[in-house]
Amino acid sequence: MEKDNLIENVRLLKDAVDVVQLLFFGKDYLADVMSREIVLRLKEIRAESGINYVVHLPIDYDLMNNAVSPGTVLSSIESIITATAEIDVVSYILHIDRCVDFKYPAVVLGNESRERLKFVLDCLRPSLPWDKLHIENTGYDFTYFSDILSAADCTICMDAGHLHRTGKTVSGFMDVFGPNVKTAHIHGFLGERDHKAVVDTDPRFQNDVLPFLKDFRGTAIIEVFDKDDFCNSCECLAKYF
Repeated sequence: MEKDNLIENVRLLKDAVDVVQLLFFGKDYLADVMSREIVLRLKEIRAESGINYVVHLPIDYDLMNNAVSPGTVLSSIESIITATAEIDVVSYILHIDRCVDFKYPAVVLGNESRERLKFVLDCLRPSLPWDKLHIENTGYDFTYFSDILSAADCTICMDAGHLHRTGKTVSGFMDVFGPNVKTAHIHGFLGERDHKAVVDTDPRFQNDVLPFLKDFRGTAIIEVFDKDDFCNSCECLAKYF
């Protein structure tokens, strides 16, 4: 896949998959990925191929930081939804965590973080197409907040690699969130680095990810950032599906 060339990457993927995730990486770089010209070209590709789009919202909203105004983030999300309306986005993926200069301070589990999450959800929910906003597990124990997420009718994006990095399992996550998981990010590891090719020699794939995928009826996305990793992942998964 071509680095930093969204349209070219979509063209390369459109005949290989049913859904392409558009990664809107940083909140200060949105003009690079959702200009009017880009959106119109994405619309053309969708009309030609039938491809569907998922939008991954900027990862640097830093919503678990008490100093960040959820209202500012809400305005940014609304602008993205408005700009991408005509490409019929299936879902919007949102991180609710810490992110400073694309580094990830730990989210400390406790009453303060629980109140912060409630506050963020209360601010976002009334103004957004809530069934299309999928909250992704990141670097902290998402299940700790399961009651809050459930009470807010949150739909979940389950990232298998993030679970394994934090010592959790897909099966355990599904026991908690089950039917609310509508999107899944699948990727493998190279040493400690995630978002690498899926390989079936990894017991985490065989024992945890593969059984999940066989039963999953939502949108599964191979979330890798390299053409070889993508092709190798597809080759691996094709053995089983």
